[in-house]
Parts: sequence; C-alpha cells; structure tokens
Amino acid sequence: MNDSMFSLLWTFVWLCSMGFLVLSCGDPIINNNTSGNRNNQANANQNTTATTNNNNTSGNRNNQANANQNANQNVNNSNTNSNTNSNTNGNSNSNTNGTSKTTYHKDVRAILVKSCEGCHYKDGVGPFPLTTYQETKAFSSLIKKAVQSRIMPPYPADSNCQEYRHNPSLSQKEIDTISRWVDEGNVEGSPADYKKPDNLARNIGLSRVDMTLTMPTAYTPAVKDGNGKPITDDYRCFVIPWTKKEDVYVSGFQIKAGNAALVHHVIAYVSSSKNAEKFKELDRKEAGPGYRCFGGPRGSAQWLGVWAPGKPGGDYPKGTGILVRPGSVVIIQMHYNTLQKKTGPDQTSVQLKIDKKVERQAFFAPIASTGWKIPKGMKNYKHNKVMKNPAPVPLTIHSVMFHMHLLGTSGGLTLHKADGSKTCLLNIPKWDFDWQFAYDLKKPILALPTDKIGIQCVWDNSAENQAVVNGKRLKPRDVTWGDGSTDEMCLGVLYVTP
Repeated sequence: MNDSMFSLLWTFVWLCSMGFLVLSCGDPIINNNTSGNRNNQANANQNTTATTNNNNTSGNRNNQANANQNANQNVNNSNTNSNTNSNTNGNSNSNTNGTSKTTYHKDVRAILVKSCEGCHYKDGVGPFPLTTYQETKAFSSLIKKAVQSRIMPPYPADSNCQEYRHNPSLSQKEIDTISRWVDEGNVEGSPADYKKPDNLARNIGLSRVDMTLTMPTAYTPAVKDGNGKPITDDYRCFVIPWTKKEDVYVSGFQIKAGNAALVHHVIAYVSSSKNAEKFKELDRKEAGPGYRCFGGPRGSAQWLGVWAPGKPGGDYPKGTGILVRPGSVVIIQMHYNTLQKKTGPDQTSVQLKIDKKVERQAFFAPIASTGWKIPKGMKNYKHNKVMKNPAPVPLTIHSVMFHMHLLGTSGGLTLHKADGSKTCLLNIPKWDFDWQFAYDLKKPILALPTDKIGIQCVWDNSAENQAVVNGKRLKPRDVTWGDGSTDEMCLGVLYVTP
C-alpha cells in the first residue's frame, strides 16, 4: 500500500485522538503467608483428604490391593524407600499406601506457566511471583481458593462469542489438579518431570526490547488546577523525538510505569515529521515537564500502543507492525488518577520491539460511540449503535479491545455483514474496570467496506454503584462521555491490517 492510500485509509478510520483505553490483567490479592506445614503434617499421618477427593470406593480398594500386592517386593527391596518417600517434608512423590502423588513439577508447574505467570513474575503486575516451587508453595492455600472460586485467572470475555488466543482460563481438571496438590501437602517432585506447555495463555512481555523511550524528566501529577480547584485526573503529554534514520515498524509494545500507584493508563501516539514541530511547540509553551492534553494529544497522531496496570505488554500479532518514519515524534499521554489525593513523581518508559520489515502494516482503529446521556439513578441504561465501516478497503481484524469506566456493567462489539449476518467480535457479560484485556482473535476476521460495526454498552448509574472518593460515595448525576474517571465511555479498539 502506498503512502497516499494509507493516509486516505487513516483519514477514514481515525476517529480523532480522543478517549483512552485501559487493559488490565492484574489486581492485588491479599497476601496470606500460608506455609502449608499443617497440610504437610496432616498428609504425613494420613491420606484421607486425597482419597476422598480423587478416588471412589473401588479406587480405594484397588489402591489398597496394589499396596498389598507390592508386599512381596518390599520383602526383597525393604520398605525403606517407601517410608523415606512419605510426605513428611513436602518433597515426596508417593503416599505411604503406594499411590502416586500430585507434584509441583509434574502436574502444577505447567498450569501456572500457561495461565498465571503472565502477571505473577518478578516486578510483574501480580502482587507476588509464582515462578518457582518455593514461591508457589508459600501461597498455595490462597491459590487454591482463588482458582476454585474462579477469581483467578481473570478472563471476562465470553468464549461462546469468539475464540481468542492466549486464553488463561483453567479447565475444571486443572482446578482439581491444583486443589489436590495443595490437599496432598505441596509435593515438589522432580524438575525432570516438568513438561513445557505447548501454548502460553498470555502474550507475556516483549520477545525482545529494541528501543526504550523515557519521559525526559520526572513529573509529579497535580491535585489542583490553576485556580486551586481539586482535580481527580491529570492528563499530561510528553514529546520524545524519534531517532531512527530509516523506516521501521513497531511490532511490540510495553510500558514500565514509574509510579504504578498513580498511572491510570498510557497511550503512546506517533506523529509524522510534518506535524512534529507542532507538538514540540506545545511542550515548549507550557511551564514544567510536558503539557496538558485532556482528551488527546491535541494534534494529528495515530496510536502506537496502549497500557494500563495489569497489562504485561507483548508482541503484536505475528507479521504485523505500525510504521514509524524518520523525523517523527512519539507523544506519551499519561493519565494520572489522583482520586485519593495521593501523589508523587513519575518517570515512565515505553519499550518497543522493532522490525525493519513486516508482512502487513497495521494500525489501531478506535470505534467510539458518543452522544448518549446516562440518567442519574438509572440502574440498567443500555446503549447500542451500529456504525458504517469507515474504511474504503477491506480490513483484517486481528485483535479486539473494549473500554468503559466505573459505571459499566456489560458490553461488546459485533460485525454486521452486508448479507444480514452478524459475527460476535467481543462480549463482556460482566464488566470489571480492573480486568481489561486485548483479545487476539484465534482466526483473524475480514471486514469489508460494506460491513458495519456495532457497539453495545450497559451502565449502572444507581446510588449504590457510585465511585468512592476519599472514603465518601459520590452522589448520582447525569453522566456523559468524558475522559475523567467519573465520566463514562463506550469505546472499542480494533488492531487491523489492510
């Protein structure tokens, strides 16, 4: 695709540099320090829990029979090994009656690698790492409760809507395996028994970091505006020159938040050399680091990447990337949330994976629906809008994202085909502001110029669903589109290639 065609395409698709998108996958869990010693001791003395959960009556008889059948072997080989391998210290591989025990390396480790380590790694968004046996054992009882209640791992998307890559959801069998491992005393087993999972459930971080862009200086978010009036959201943009001397493609994106307690979200924009000076001038004119940019970067720019607490970042779909040319500037829009009046300095960095060539040039296409008003006190306000596809050429949809604020309860995106059929792109039946993801389609979907995009948003604006600010619940009010945390949005974002 030549430059003029791509520029035309972007003109049609780009729906202003407004709004923000939050993608999370991690939320602090209460850090109970459970060592599992009581469980280990219990299992050293008896195996009643394991046999109750995992064996029927026949199975128990068979186990006992096998134990008796092995008596002849014990005559020759002694029962020393059997007694040595009983679960007295959490490192055994078998019960005293001869049945095989669930172990960390053989049974549990691959589940955690597949579905948990995307957030729970050192310096990750999870409150503690789960990358070793000792780390996992320390929180084993908490892990059991979290997976049995399906609090963890979080995955709000309706799997009946669409198939997505990197689905971290646990099967009932996997939940039972983790529970059994805890009940049996957190047996470690042999590292040689570990088998790496075929597919990771999460796109965990960048496969490589080729470029790091850091805010020029630290910035402390404001809690009052120029007139001394308290504010709860501070939007600040920081301009960073692009130093590459040739055309390249950004094929992966992640953020290292300097002060994660304050950073609500980050959007990185890129603007061509034609508009670069305008953004530099905005920065020069305003005192202090960066410039105010409530609602967008205040100029023509396209999205380069998005981050929010809990989103580990990662490579973009294979073979795709966003074009960045020499002389461009990157504008980092920081949204700081100061609802609780806690503040401090932040100096966030953007990390990028870069390729000189990709198979298909990509871009983010925001799908925003505005013009609605949520009446105060209304518990179930629904908004649906079907919009024409603004692109003049076919687009392949690789990834789908969705965003509302604190009043949201459910929502999604639908592709309306010209023949009258519909394809569900994303359905979030129970919206949770703390769990927002980018959903990579297992099979990319083609959207023709004659197709339409539908977006659905449902909000609860009742008194009991208002945000709590400094210990006090806000009073209901009519709510419309806005960038503030107590405003609302109805926004989808598609990662597409022509």
